[in-house]
Amino acid sequence: MDMDSVTAMIQALAVFKGGVLVVSHDGHLISSVADELWHVEDGTVSVFPGNFAAYKSQVLQAHG
Repeated sequence: MDMDSVTAMIQALAVFKGGVLVVSHDGHLISSVADELWHVEDGTVSVFPGNFAAYKSQVLQAHG
């Protein structure tokens, strides 16, 4: 998506009252709309106890 589309999605999701599962490579989009992050690995799903920046930092340290 281009930046205008990302901005429009962020604005739309800010007022949406339901739940949405967002899967994206766009860190700005994820940081702007995610209330919680789910980590999926080895057949398990867990809630990550931090924001996207913390998750990214942890992944880079582990696989760095």
